[in-house]
Amino acid sequence: MSDSELRPQHYLYRDRHTDEDYARLAAQFGASYMSSAKWFKVLTAIAQSRLHLQRATWKFIDSDRLFPWPPPGAHELELTHLADCGSFPPIEYKWIEWISFPRTWSELPDPKRPQQTVSGAQDIDALARLLDATAQTQYIIDDDGLTLFAYRH
Repeated sequence: MSDSELRPQHYLYRDRHTDEDYARLAAQFGASYMSSAKWFKVLTAIAQSRLHLQRATWKFIDSDRLFPWPPPGAHELELTHLADCGSFPPIEYKWIEWISFPRTWSELPDPKRPQQTVSGAQDIDALARLLDATAQTQYIIDDDGLTLFAYRH
């Protein structure tokens, strides 16, 4: 998948969505749990932790598409949005519906080195403790991992 396919296009072209679009999309949810300030605080805490989280799946309120992006580093965070520094497009936090952190992950091997599957584990219980110590957040933990919600129906 190319870099452009992994980037939600409307975030690169800020004129695609208006404040009215955001209000309409956000209104379809029964609850909203995260402000930009809370996202910044939580993502900064994750980035500065020693959890070394490497994998996450991101979901945005305007699309059913899922984005396999890592958690951002501290240098990739601005007060209201992800920084446009190469790893992420400049996405305002208000568009994030949820971020899911898997307990374990694996990637398909490189066709040139099929014997070298890349896999890992993430300490989801430690992530939950970090979230609890950082801010009042809404998340669920299950066998697959932890999902941090900004919006829920």
